[in-house]
Amino acid sequence: MRRLRLMSPLGLYPKKSVSTTDGKLIVTESAVWSIIPIDQPEVHGLTPEHFSELDDLALEEIRFFVSLALAGTAKHRMIYNYPFFLHTDIDDDYLTNNRCLTMLLESISETSKLDISSLALPPICGGPNYKFQDFSPDVNIIDSVAATTSLQDHLVLRGLNALLKADMLWQHRAFGEVAIIYLFIALDASFQIILRHLRAQGTKDPSAIDAGKYIENAFGQDYTLSPYFSDYYETRIRSIHPQNRFGIYPFAPLLADDYYDLREQLNVIFLFLLTEKTWLEDWLS
Repeated sequence: MRRLRLMSPLGLYPKKSVSTTDGKLIVTESAVWSIIPIDQPEVHGLTPEHFSELDDLALEEIRFFVSLALAGTAKHRMIYNYPFFLHTDIDDDYLTNNRCLTMLLESISETSKLDISSLALPPICGGPNYKFQDFSPDVNIIDSVAATTSLQDHLVLRGLNALLKADMLWQHRAFGEVAIIYLFIALDASFQIILRHLRAQGTKDPSAIDAGKYIENAFGQDYTLSPYFSDYYETRIRSIHPQNRFGIYPFAPLLADDYYDLREQLNVIFLFLLTEKTWLEDWLS
């Protein structure tokens, strides 16, 4: 089965279509949409207790969308995917791109019970123009991330999904605070992934100091993170807990740079954790 999903003009996309073994992003001036093969959720170990009424993305979609974002370069050339919650599934592997788009648009028009008037629909539906990055993401990185990201690894998928949601929320100034909190979720997922690696290597009761050294050993002096991302500790406490030992806060004391800096660092960290390569020169080029 393949899932077709429209992408909102609220995102920021590569200027040309991207095709990999795990999915396609079809890019035109009037519409951008994805075509991604998916399996039934139970194939990936999902049970009824994993059901979310608020998130309908398949794990394959999360992996594909985030692999595109991870394959961007530094923040001035990032890709921000913004998938619509509206989608349609097909069994035909040989439909043309035009027919796939037609089916998506028909699906939207048939969704009479939903108020979609406030959505940023694509230009083909009368919405605003898309924004594009004038470069192509590195397909080698996309394929490497997809090949090494098990859809049975729910910890990794939770971290990747948090990155995706952070990117979506960052497109709305009113939800910038929540975008950074989603980055904190992704940060915690990365920390737990590192602790899992350390335990597998024989470290008993690994700590944030051990996690920081693990990254330092991989990247050298480029990343001094021991204890692991300790610079964000107080910020996380102040942001998530209205009353804490640092004071009482009517709103989270955050800066826009908290998003940009942490998002850039997490891009590099997740690339390493997923592929066991630093990619640093490629990503910062």
